[in-house]
Amino acid sequence: MQSLHAAESDQIQSLDEAVPVVAGVYVNRVESETIEVLRRGDEYWIPVPKLQELVGIRVEFSGQGIQIRTPIGNVTAPMEDSGLYQGEHYLSSGLLKDKTKIQLSFSPSLYAISLIVPWRPGAPLFGESPDKQAKSHPVADVLAPSGALSFLNIENNYLSTFGDSKDMWDYYVESGGRQGEGTWATRFQGDNTDEREHELDLYYWNRVYDRSVLRLGTNYANLNSLLSSQDYTGAQWAYSNTNIQEYTDFEGQTNLDQFIDDDKKLQRDISRGDGPPAGIAELRIDDVPQARVRISLDGQYTFRDVPQVANDFQQVQIYVYRYSLADAPVQILDYTKTTLGRPLEQGEMLLRAGIGETGNPLSDNEEPDDGHFAGFVGARYGISDKVTVQSAIQQNADGDTEIMVGGQMSLGTKWAMAVDSAVRGSALGLVSELQGNGDRWDFNLRLTAKEEGYSTDTSPDTHDVRLRTFLKLSTKLSVGLIGRAAKVESGEKTEFLLPAGYLNLASSLSLSAVPNQDGNYRLSAGYRLTDNTQLTSIYEEDLLSAQLLYKWSDYRDFDFNYLYNEDTDEYTLSGRLNWYPYGTHNERWQTGVSYNGSSTGYQLSWNKIFKPGIELRVDYLDGYNALSDIENERRLFVSLKTDFSRVGGKFVPSNND
Repeated sequence: MQSLHAAESDQIQSLDEAVPVVAGVYVNRVESETIEVLRRGDEYWIPVPKLQELVGIRVEFSGQGIQIRTPIGNVTAPMEDSGLYQGEHYLSSGLLKDKTKIQLSFSPSLYAISLIVPWRPGAPLFGESPDKQAKSHPVADVLAPSGALSFLNIENNYLSTFGDSKDMWDYYVESGGRQGEGTWATRFQGDNTDEREHELDLYYWNRVYDRSVLRLGTNYANLNSLLSSQDYTGAQWAYSNTNIQEYTDFEGQTNLDQFIDDDKKLQRDISRGDGPPAGIAELRIDDVPQARVRISLDGQYTFRDVPQVANDFQQVQIYVYRYSLADAPVQILDYTKTTLGRPLEQGEMLLRAGIGETGNPLSDNEEPDDGHFAGFVGARYGISDKVTVQSAIQQNADGDTEIMVGGQMSLGTKWAMAVDSAVRGSALGLVSELQGNGDRWDFNLRLTAKEEGYSTDTSPDTHDVRLRTFLKLSTKLSVGLIGRAAKVESGEKTEFLLPAGYLNLASSLSLSAVPNQDGNYRLSAGYRLTDNTQLTSIYEEDLLSAQLLYKWSDYRDFDFNYLYNEDTDEYTLSGRLNWYPYGTHNERWQTGVSYNGSSTGYQLSWNKIFKPGIELRVDYLDGYNALSDIENERRLFVSLKTDFSRVGGKFVPSNND
C-alpha cells in the first residue's frame, strides 16, 4: 500500500472515537482467524491489510482516491470514504457493500464478523495472470483455537442511601467464547439482598449448522403471546429448510439469551449500543414507566429481566432522551409482542423444539414451578409468499397442555393480518392483528381475548382491543385516532376513542396531543428559540414539566427545569450543567441544584471511559430532584464496568456489547 502525502491523508476520516471490538471472522461461512475491528455507529471498519488477506483483494491509495482490485472487477472510491486509526487504514462495511458487494454482518451467536464474498478468495485479480493473484486462501493459515475465551465482561454496582436501610451492591460477570464447533456463554450474578445472593443464571453451548441450530443449557421458551413463557434447562433446536443463517445472524445489539431471530421482540434483557451519550433510557410497559437507566458515554445501556406477562400483549417500549425526561424523546423503540412476524416464502419451513426441566438446577432461588418437565414443538410454513401458517404444542409449568394454531396473510402490498387461537384445558384464547401502511398513513388494530380460566385456574374472562391510526395531511400536520376497549383480570374496564395529532407550525415550533393507554392525553410543546436554545413543555397525568436547554457547544450545555404536581400543589425548580472537559465524549461531568419551596438539593456526577471497555461512573445526590421522583434522596452510586477480549493469551480491554 502506497504512503500518502499529508494533503491526501487529511482527507481520510479519523476513527479515534470508534470502539475497538475483538471478534472472530467467517469468510463465506468458513471460520478464519480472530482480528480487531472498529465499530462506529452502525458500521464496522476492517483494517486494510487484514481485509486484503481475508477476501483476496488489493487496495491502493493515490491522488485519484481508493482503487480496489477484486477477482471480478476493479472499482474506485473517494479518499474520504476510508478511515485512519493509530496509523493504519480501514475500510467500512458500507463502502464494501456499495463498491464490492461484500456483505458484512456481526453475529452475536458466533461472536464473529461474517463476510459473504461474491468470489472465491484467492482467485486471480481481474486482468492479472494467476501468478500475480492476491495472497489469500479460502481457509486462513491461522485458525481460531477450538476452545477459547473470547470475552469477559464484569459490572459492579454499589448504592448507599446514607440512611437506616442497608447499602446495596450487585455484580454481573458475563463470559463467552468458542468451544469445539460451537460457542458458549455464561452469566454469574449476585447481590447482597435476601432474594438473590449468588447464582449462575445463564450457561449454554450453542452450535450453528447450515440449516439448524442447537443449544444445550439454560433456555427460554416463548413461542407465541398465547402460550406460557418459561425458563428451563435442557435443549433447544431450530431447523430451516432454506438457511438457518437468516435467523441467527442478528443485526444491531442483542442480549446473551437470544436464540433465533424470532426472539427479537420476546427478549427479557434488552441491550443496545446506539443511545445518545449521557442520555436517559426509560422502559415503559403499557405506557407506564418501569425503569430508567443512564446511557453510558459510548451509547450503551441495558435493561435486565424485562418483566413480561405470559399469555398477553404488552406494549413494551423504550423512550430514549438526549438530556432529560422533560425533553421530547429522540427515539421510541417498540418491543411489543406481535402476531405479525416475518412472513415465510413459499415452501419455506421453520421448526423449533425444546425439552428439559423448568427453572435452573444450579440456582438456589427455586420457584414453585421449578423442576417440572418442559417441552414444546412449534412449526411455521409458507403456503405461498402471501400466506404463512403456524402451530405449536407445549406443556406449561402447571403440567397443562397448550395448543396453538394460526397464521398470517398479506392482503396486497399495503395490508397484512394475523390470527392465532389457542386452547388451555377447556378455555380458549384468541389474538388477531390487522396492519396497514401507506406513504401518508398507517393503521393498526389488535385484539386479545381469553375465556375464564385461561390464564390461571381462577382468572376471569378478559379482552383488550386497541386501535391506532394516523394520516399525514401535510409535512406539518398528522392526525389520527387512538382507541381502546378492555376488561382486565381485576374487572376494571377502559373504553375510549380519542383524536390525536402532531403539528409543526414552523421549523422551530411543534405541538402534539396523544392519549395514553388509559385515555389520558399527553400534551407536549417544543419551541426552538435559537439554534442553541430549546424550550420544551409536557403535561400528563396532573404533572406539568418544562425545560429550557441551552447548548454552548457539543461538549457543554445547561438546562433549567420546572416541575409542578397539580394533584399535590407542589413544585420543583432545578438547574444542571453538563460538560465534557476534554472535547470528547470519553469523560463527562454533571452538577445540579434543585429547590422545591422548602429545601435545596445538590447533585454531582462523573463518568469516565479510561479505555474502550473500562468505564467508571460516580453519582452523588443530596435531596436533588429534577423532573423525576427517582432522584430525590441522599445517595451515592458507583458503577464500574470492565470488558475484555482474550487475544494471544492476553486480556485486552475492548467493548464487546
